[in-house]
Amino acid sequence: FIGLFFERLSVEPDLSGGGMPIVGFNPNVSIPNSSRHWPPEYFAELGDRVSDELGGLLLLIGGPEDRDYCYMIRSMMKSDPIVTAGELSLGQTAALLKKCHLLVSGDTGPMHLAAAVGTRVVALFGSMDPRRAGPYGEGHSVLIKRDLHCIICEEKICPLGTTQCMKDISVGE
Repeated sequence: FIGLFFERLSVEPDLSGGGMPIVGFNPNVSIPNSSRHWPPEYFAELGDRVSDELGGLLLLIGGPEDRDYCYMIRSMMKSDPIVTAGELSLGQTAALLKKCHLLVSGDTGPMHLAAAVGTRVVALFGSMDPRRAGPYGEGHSVLIKRDLHCIICEEKICPLGTTQCMKDISVGE
């Protein structure tokens, strides 16, 4: 199915594990969990770096409710990522994540799905404790800023209204 999906989009990525790196971004963590959002402009900047520096294929992954958010990020980019948000079932998303070399994600279900199928994850954590909710297994990286007085608050909506814990994780990191 994954090959047919890309064929429909007139894209021929090398999904064999060789060739260009395939990097997935799962940028949206749903509106009720806004304190877990890494800013969309950060995803756009990182996506352009993946394209420019690695020559990689970038996929914006998510459910139907994430589609507009992913297209907004795509509109901020110089490169042209493939938006799969809302196009794939959960099983198809798992198959696609298995083909990825890396997933960059907040604290979401697809982050855990990627870890489960053996794809390395760069997990972006703000308010939640990654010891409890981080990706399971070896080879993953968790980025969290612990120098704020409010970390780890475990709130889904930032009580300070700033989401500074996520904003402080730089694209360079």
